Order: sequence, then structure tokens, then C-alpha cells
Amino acid sequence: IDIEGHPYQLVLLEDSTELIDLQHMLESEKTHLEDRVVERTYELEQQITQKKTAQIKLEKMALTDTLTALPNRAAFEVQLQHALDRSRTDTAYKFAILFIDLDGFKIINDTFGRHTGDELLQEISHRMQSIVRGSDVVARIGGDEFICLLHTPGGESRIVTMAKIFLNEIAKPIVLSGNRKMSVSASIGICAGTGNETEASRIMTMSDLAMYEAKHRGKNRYEIFSESMWQQMQENVSLTSKMDQAFENKEFMPYYQPICDLDGNIIGAEVLSRWCHEGEMIPPGKFIPVLEQRGLIRKYTNNLIENVVQSLQQYEHLPRVSINLSIQQFYDEDFLAKVDQIFDKSPELRQRTSFEITESMFNQDPELIMYKINQLSERGFKIYIDDFGTGYSSFAYIRKFTADVVKIDREFVMNIEQSEKDLQLLKGMIALMKSLDMEVVIEGVETKQQLDKIRALEQTVKIQGYYFYKALPLEQFLAVLENPQQRYLNG
Repeated sequence: IDIEGHPYQLVLLEDSTELIDLQHMLESEKTHLEDRVVERTYELEQQITQKKTAQIKLEKMALTDTLTALPNRAAFEVQLQHALDRSRTDTAYKFAILFIDLDGFKIINDTFGRHTGDELLQEISHRMQSIVRGSDVVARIGGDEFICLLHTPGGESRIVTMAKIFLNEIAKPIVLSGNRKMSVSASIGICAGTGNETEASRIMTMSDLAMYEAKHRGKNRYEIFSESMWQQMQENVSLTSKMDQAFENKEFMPYYQPICDLDGNIIGAEVLSRWCHEGEMIPPGKFIPVLEQRGLIRKYTNNLIENVVQSLQQYEHLPRVSINLSIQQFYDEDFLAKVDQIFDKSPELRQRTSFEITESMFNQDPELIMYKINQLSERGFKIYIDDFGTGYSSFAYIRKFTADVVKIDREFVMNIEQSEKDLQLLKGMIALMKSLDMEVVIEGVETKQQLDKIRALEQTVKIQGYYFYKALPLEQFLAVLENPQQRYLNG
């Protein structure tokens, strides 16, 4: 039958029993469909729940450091941004950031393996979490770097107290698996939130700068961020942009500061470096730290050694010269091979070349430094210890390697005209070094009165300082050697 364009089939039932059976069948089918709808709805709800759970888990994993279970950098930046936003609307709310970097962790990780390093990081993270309140946040943002957000920490004295607690807790010995004891220290940079900053990354950079200042000043300490640190960073960025050009154009120039006997006769020279960029002389105190931060100090020093060797080959009357080494040179596995390569063609020049290390290097990796110093000494190079007396470790290590010359820092010369105590201290240092059969060079001699005081103490010491000569470019240094009467006294 066709009704309004729709086909229908007419079924004639012979009796009411068939009709009842059909009704039961339809009702059963309806119940089955309803049950299936319920089941499918439940299945869909379960799938949605599972997806939500998985999503929450993934989001948590994305914001959690897998090793320590601490929040990671992304999670911390979110928390810090909340604190910044709150501080701009709530003048009573204050916060502070502590940027914490472990000292000496790399040595432990490299020496004992990553498993030991990971175990140490986990223990350190537990200790830091135990220090802060529940509302505060401790995060691991990479490697051996941690950062802490302190909510309403109180005044500066309270923040400093917290930093000291962190330093003390981190420095406590750690017993690892196998009953192995380890200990590390930390450098901490502090930055108090003011509400004036707009980005979390900027205030993290500020605390990072303060942390690097703590490392620069000896480690195992804290430093509070100051605007001068930010200005220094901007200067470093500017210098960094010029450095590639400096290497390409050979803008780094060796200068020679003479080392003299007490009568002013030149017996050697320390090779220093100056950077002339577009007519501007950039002081080494500014560009050397940037070279070290960028990892370019090895390239710079190798270039300097090659330059000096060429000058020694060309000018046979040049006296013995000494070249300063950076700690990064000692961490360079190819350093000794590079030195051998430079001197292979003229091995006799090793007798006219010395290397200087600063006393403070012994605080970083004494065993490695002693090994490579002995290797250099066996190759025929003299070894100078520079800035002697400003550190605290050389007396413990100086007997374990061959050092030929000790350069007593200018700090022990500055006041010998007025201070009898300083004069006697200098006398004792000279006597100690002489008893160990080491030559002594006294740095920073700037006046005739200082020279006369030193003459009265010891006749065999050598002098380096502005009283006789400042650092000279090669041409002027050669001119002085050829005509000692033309001294460049006082610059």
C-alpha cells in the first residue's frame, strides 16, 4: 500500500496469539536496545574519564621533574608569574627567589657515574623540600640547578637566614648506596620580588646573575641581586657580539710586562693581552671573564701561545716569557696535545717558556691540576704560581708537584711602607718559598720606598710592577731590551 509516497506492507494476523507474540517481541527488543544504550553510555563515560585521567597525568608529567618529582622549569615559571601578578595588585604581598646551583657536582657525576649523581640530586631535593613551608615552591630546572619561590618571606634578613639554612643543609655529608659518603656545597643567588617586573623569565635571570656572582666570589655562599649585575650582563652581551669579529680580525694583542731584578734589569716577562676594538682598548678584566663564560678562553689562550712562540722564534734575544692559563685549559682533554703540537717544531723554546696558574685554581680540581702541572714540568716548562697568598690551599698541595716560581700578590706589598706587620709577613713568605728552593717574584711594586723595603729583606727576589715597567706592546718591549736606558718608567 502506498500512502503519501511511503510504501507500507499490510500483514494479516490469523489470531490474537500472533499479535501478543509480536508485542512481546517488540517489547523485548525495546528493552534490549535501552540496555544497550545504557551500556554504551557507561562505556563512553568510562572512556571520557580515562582520557581525562590520562590528560591530567600527561599534564602533571609535563610539569614534573621525573628524577626528583619536584616541579620543573615550566611549572615553576607558572607559579612565579602568579606571584608577580599578585604582587602588583596586593602591596602587602612579597616574595623572593633563591637560585641554587651545586658546587662540584660535575666532578662527582663524572667520577662516580650518573647513578651516583642522580642519587645525590634526589637526596638534595628531599633536604630542600624539608626546609620550606607548604606554600613555598622548590623546583629543579635542569642538571644540578634548583630554584625556590618563597611566599611572604619577611624582610631581607629573613631571606638571608633561609639562604644560610639551605647552604648548611646542602653541605651536610650524604650517605649514598654502598655506604659511600659524598658532600657538595651550593652557590645561591637571591632576588626579592618588587612587583615591578613583568616577566617570570626576567626575575629568574636576575637571581641567576646573583648566583654566578656567588660562584665568582668563591662558591658555598649567597649573593643578593643588584642593578650593577644587570648592567654587567648587558656589557657582557655587547662584548660577546664583538668577539667573533675580534678573533677574525686578530684584535687581541700580546703585551709584555717585564720581570726585573732589584736593579731594574729585565730577566723575563709575563705575557698579558689587550683588546683593541675599533680604536677602543677594552681592559682584560672585562673581556677575560666573558671569554671564560662563552667557553672561548681555550681558543684565546692557544692563539696567544702560538703568537708568543712565533715571537720567540723571530727574536732570539727575548727573555723567558710566562703565559697565564685558565682552569678551562686543564679541563680540556686536548690541552697537552695542543701544547706539544705548538712546540714540536721548536722544542728548545720550552726552555724559554713558563706557564702561570693562579692559587685559587686549587680550590676547584686540585688532583687534575697537579697532574697536568707535572706533565708540563716534565716537558721542560717552568711553572709559576700567581697571586700567591690570596687563596688557602696551595700550602697543602705545593709539596705534591713541581713549582719553580711563586709570585707573591701585590696585596702583601701595598702597605709595607707603613705597616711593620705587613713587612714581616712578606719577609716570612719570602723565607718560606726560598726554603723550598723556589724563586720569588713580588708583584705590584710601584714606589721606590717599597723597592727599598724589599731590598732590605732579600737580595735575590725579582720584581714586577709599575715602578719599573707597565705592560708594553712587543715593539716597545723589544726597544727597551735593545736600549735599557730608555725605560718606560711609570707608563
